[in-house]
Amino acid sequence: MARKLDVDQIEVSYNNLKEQRLQVIRTVELSRAALKFQMHLPRETIIVLTDSLKENLLDDVSQIQTAKNTYQQRVKYSINEDQQLYNNYDIKSTKGLYLPKLNAVAAYGYNPSATKLVDIPQSARWINYD
Repeated sequence: MARKLDVDQIEVSYNNLKEQRLQVIRTVELSRAALKFQMHLPRETIIVLTDSLKENLLDDVSQIQTAKNTYQQRVKYSINEDQQLYNNYDIKSTKGLYLPKLNAVAAYGYNPSATKLVDIPQSARWINYD
């Protein structure tokens, strides 16, 4: 029974590999067709690749990009830092609303005690109310 199960699993794996191979072939054909379309070449034209990519070249490029693009130089990081600063200011201003306040009102001036308009300019007629 165990051998039958193992055989079935191997057959399933084999069939999956065959399907993946077909998908890769289709993807390559589609990529070549897209390249011909972008280059305005007829479909009958045969494209032959004359060069290849080095496998370690991709690793070098990713290392260079990570060295150049540290997280502190990203725009989103800068926006988040500014937002955190503004949030701290907002917290401080909200806490400030709950502090005790001392208000005072004062007034200083004079009132005229003249009964006639002509007597207003006389300084003796002004009463202090401070």
